[in-house]
Amino acid sequence: LEMQQPFRCLRCGAPLMAGQPFCANCGLPVQRGCPRCRAFLSPQATFCTNCGLALVPGAPPPGRQPAKPKSTVSIFGDILFGLGIACAIFVPVWIVVRQPDAANSMSLMIRAFAIGGVMAIIGLIMMRK
Repeated sequence: LEMQQPFRCLRCGAPLMAGQPFCANCGLPVQRGCPRCRAFLSPQATFCTNCGLALVPGAPPPGRQPAKPKSTVSIFGDILFGLGIACAIFVPVWIVVRQPDAANSMSLMIRAFAIGGVMAIIGLIMMRK
């Protein structure tokens, strides 16, 4: 078990009690300190800038905000984007394998690629909503 040293006044070195607003010896306003690492903190701090300890009960970890759930439009955008990419890549390959006739295949491949590209772009736009 680690023994923590008490806070000391920066001006006179007198020991300070937790929550004490001023030094009882010299009257200097007391800065707030981290209970874990003893680093001095601003009065508004919710986390220690030295060790990351939460100073406010129930505060989320620093730098991490709770993720908000995806909207239905965004989920549909994910699906549409995936289908568009699949259409643009795999359908032309499938056409070449299944229909070796070059004249007809080229036209179908261009259409599949264009449709897949449009689906992917619309999906990207919807994912941002």
